[in-house]
Amino acid sequence: MTTSNLQSSFEREEDRFAGRFISASVGMTSVTYGIGRYAFGLFIPEVRHNFGAATADLGIIASFSSFGYLLACLLSSYLAGRAEPRSCVIVAGIVTTLGLAIVGIAANVLQVAIGVVLAGIGAGIYGPASIECIYVSLPSRRRIQALSAVNAGATPGLIITGLIAFALPSQWQLVWLVMASLAALVTLWNSKVIKSRILVERTLGPRIARAEHAYGPSTLSRVLSLDFAALCSTICVYGLLYKAYLTFAVDLLVSFGGLRFPYDRLFWVTLGVAGVPTIFVGPLISRFGVRGILTMTIPVCGLSCAMLGLAPNSGPVVILSAALFGVSSIAPGSALLVWSLRIFCDRPATASGAAMFCFAAAIIVTPLIYAMLVPWMTARAFFIGLLVLSLIVVPLFPQNLFDVQ
Repeated sequence: MTTSNLQSSFEREEDRFAGRFISASVGMTSVTYGIGRYAFGLFIPEVRHNFGAATADLGIIASFSSFGYLLACLLSSYLAGRAEPRSCVIVAGIVTTLGLAIVGIAANVLQVAIGVVLAGIGAGIYGPASIECIYVSLPSRRRIQALSAVNAGATPGLIITGLIAFALPSQWQLVWLVMASLAALVTLWNSKVIKSRILVERTLGPRIARAEHAYGPSTLSRVLSLDFAALCSTICVYGLLYKAYLTFAVDLLVSFGGLRFPYDRLFWVTLGVAGVPTIFVGPLISRFGVRGILTMTIPVCGLSCAMLGLAPNSGPVVILSAALFGVSSIAPGSALLVWSLRIFCDRPATASGAAMFCFAAAIIVTPLIYAMLVPWMTARAFFIGLLVLSLIVVPLFPQNLFDVQ
């Protein structure tokens, strides 16, 4: 067999593994993020009704979940680059499964809070570990495709959550038990597909030069740079838009627009279906750049929020808002991750950890800000104000970033 044939055979095997790897990783993102992180927003009315939870209680639960997510991101970004990212992925799936199951059998709001927080921790563990797995396991030509697919992987989880909730309208806790079973199956799938770092390096050769893990002056200078400050500011605004919509949109529509079953479930499904195309946003980043993607999406996220505030009782406006938010709210995550990976190009786990830390910080404070402001400005005015915020950050978007290294 000639050298060219050997190379071609090797690349075909790489592509087959990449396909399996990306599919399994999208599945894990669906259960840790699309279900574990975001399902609570759909069931806030049920938690309020069944356990007598006040808006402040619900905001505290959401914030504690985000705080657990933040701490888990930090821990995972530290461990994934030093230990075995595959193990972190499996632990993330187990923790998410446990959290979902606890909500499914909860008898009071405290138990719901424990389950929601654990589910958030599972997502935080998975995020940085998934990026490290991508860099270790895949060739550079497949990384941006994998990054965008995994980042958008929450959308199937949103669809699944909405469909299960639609099928079991009066048994919302059973929905959580079904989702826990699904999370367990996806965790098992990933444990079989994702190879350990040692196995990858032994069979296919090292994909990347392992970065030195001492955080010296070079890392500090990047953290203190204006580019990183602009990245953090953009991520914080994005996190505020994202968290406010996914956590409080349904509650807003129920309170002001009279949204009822099955339209609340259909609203959630619309969010997920509209976001599916963003799994393939990688080539668009390569063509239009990070600035182009962010400019086309973050202001649209703000517009989607404002539409709910302006017309919460208009069915067509509500569905259009869900569709716009679904298609525009996932792509910024891929672009922001590419931006962070260019700043910390030699430390993928650190890059993803830094981006997720900023995002987690934003989503921690969002429910608290919402709970403080809504009593005197109303939820509708809050959602309208998010449009203004989405426009303020546009000048911060970077120039000439089209790919990861």
